[in-house]
Amino acid sequence: MNHCRPQLVGFLGALLALAFIAVSASATGSPLDSALTISGAPGNGLAPFSALTLTMSQLAALPQQTVTVSIDGVSTSESGPSLSALLSQAGVEYISACKNDELRYWIEVSGADGSRAEITAGEIDPSFGNKPAILSISEDGSALTRPRLIVPGDATDVRDIQVVTNITIGRAAPQLAGSKSDTSACTPAPFTAPVAPTPPSGSVLVNGDVAQPMELTYAQLAALPQATQTDSYQGPHGTSTNTETGPTLFDVLSSAEPRFKFCNANELRSYVEVTSSEDGYATLVSWAEIDPADNGNPVLLSLTENGHSTLSTDTDPRLTLPGDVDGGRYVSGAAVITLFGAPRQALLRGCGLTPKLPEVPQVTVPGVTVPGVTVPGVTVPTPKMPTVAVRTATVPMATVPKPRVPGFKGPGAIAPAHATPTGTTPTATTPTVTTPTVTTPTVTLPTPPKGTVPTVTLPTVAIPTVTAPTVTVPTVTVPPVKVPPIKMP
Repeated sequence: MNHCRPQLVGFLGALLALAFIAVSASATGSPLDSALTISGAPGNGLAPFSALTLTMSQLAALPQQTVTVSIDGVSTSESGPSLSALLSQAGVEYISACKNDELRYWIEVSGADGSRAEITAGEIDPSFGNKPAILSISEDGSALTRPRLIVPGDATDVRDIQVVTNITIGRAAPQLAGSKSDTSACTPAPFTAPVAPTPPSGSVLVNGDVAQPMELTYAQLAALPQATQTDSYQGPHGTSTNTETGPTLFDVLSSAEPRFKFCNANELRSYVEVTSSEDGYATLVSWAEIDPADNGNPVLLSLTENGHSTLSTDTDPRLTLPGDVDGGRYVSGAAVITLFGAPRQALLRGCGLTPKLPEVPQVTVPGVTVPGVTVPGVTVPTPKMPTVAVRTATVPMATVPKPRVPGFKGPGAIAPAHATPTGTTPTATTPTVTTPTVTTPTVTLPTPPKGTVPTVTLPTVAIPTVTAPTVTVPTVTVPPVKVPPIKMP
């Protein structure tokens, strides 16, 4: 007799009960696990707070905001708590003694599929950038199973992260010490400025996560493409309206070659800190805010205001933020432009590889002169080395159709593990170039009418053979990239 059968039946019954509960929870939009976690990235003056985990029901209990955005070209109504309210709920506090300290904070929103995007605290504040981002839990009146980031005012939906699982907030690393009463509190002791000395007046330092850090003069900034705009914002004395001209912040940073451009890293995880040399005042701008491919907001480093050089009133250019309500992110004396990037995987070997061929010197044979006869010098030109093109290994992006499941709308899908192929960069070898040997021609002297001309022997001049060494570019192999499949609820 099998005495285990009753226990087996009971065990199977328990499993079926758990499965029924899980299915019911998924169908009703109330998942058993937590919806998301809000935490802080310690350091740089961030006031510590305990991580907060919220379920979908807890998100629904918070005050809700409704915005209308375009998703896949369709006008959609999204409702949920604001991102600002969630940060307050988690206990995020700014330094009250620091002037507009809120403008120094970045926020990273992460999805279950690994997608991430940066947004700044000043960008979502109604008093500054006025893009009140929300975590949508309802779309067109239908409950979503997981929250979704919605950034109203964005020209594209690149930052609409689906299935949000984590929100991380951090304070950007200050570059210059505060020098006034309302900015010295922004960098309390024992702070040491990483930029020292302060760039001289009329120059801008571009540093951070760039391949070519540089210091640009006003003349160099004026040599970049210029844009003109008329901006209005609320200042301490009412509405201020000015006409500004200068290069875009995007063009200035692009000239320094942001590192995320190599190997197709995620630029949405980058943000920019602009610091004034006048008092250490600083503000942040997200990369998605200034990239023409995402929003195209023409944020400028203004060189002239209302027809006059900004150097007549400030130490350096003026940062402009068209569309901002308040002028807090308009930075006078913008001297340090710092690009920050969230941690990411290491670059592939060979990215950006540009082999330099050795230079072959020019060879000159001096002329030989005898009385009445001159043998000109012979110059062997530098042999031309053929161009060797080495292509960066690129893993093509996989395109998958947009899924449409109950309660979960919008773009985005998870690529199967085999969707990204591997690639190998072919080996490029520079051919050997040999300079031909040049022989000095024989010269015959004419016979004079009288006497005998002594025999003159011209010395043999040998031109050495110049051989260009072979240059071999190492093979670059791109390892397979596996994307784990995500099961949609």
